[in-house]
Amino acid sequence: MALSEHVFENLATLRKWAAAPTPDALIGVLVRDEMERIGLIPAVAQTEVVAACRPEPEMTEMNLKKVRLVSDPAEVGHSKPIRLILDGRPKMVRHWTDVIDAAIGIAADKGLRGASLAEALGEPACPGPLKGRGFRFIEDRGISVQGQCAPDACRMILRLARRYNHSVEVLFRWNSKKTAAFPGEIGQIRLGRHAPESLLNASRQAQ
Repeated sequence: MALSEHVFENLATLRKWAAAPTPDALIGVLVRDEMERIGLIPAVAQTEVVAACRPEPEMTEMNLKKVRLVSDPAEVGHSKPIRLILDGRPKMVRHWTDVIDAAIGIAADKGLRGASLAEALGEPACPGPLKGRGFRFIEDRGISVQGQCAPDACRMILRLARRYNHSVEVLFRWNSKKTAAFPGEIGQIRLGRHAPESLLNASRQAQ
């Protein structure tokens, strides 16, 4: 694929701004951001280098008084995750793919792999390698997983957390667009020891 000189120069400028280690990493970030902006989750390789690109918002922004608690995963659409807390252990996340991987980890920690793991995860997973239709192969798990929208990624981790008795909280930021439930705001959905009954019901419905 050929690039014009001015497009190449613009990419070089963006690469410095985003602190992307390579042009390929920069293009990956731009594509991911645009797909998530319109409510899609791209399928990506686990080896994709994006960690150095664009720092997360300062945690001081996440004042609990400004966080909107939601109970319905459907409200999470058009958003980007910021932090995942599983059994009290926080983890920074950049994309809903990271939340899906955490959900996979919940089931895999029970000794599931391949066909048994795919069965626990449900429709978006199948045993063995599968290419196309948004699937990515996770070799050490023995499964292929299809990219999911933000609400479905949320439903997956809530369902598995409830099944295996884990607490989980996902903090996210809605995109600044009219189709988002609360444009530009920070939201939270959670399940576990301190979760209200409405959240428990939401996770049951997600099964």
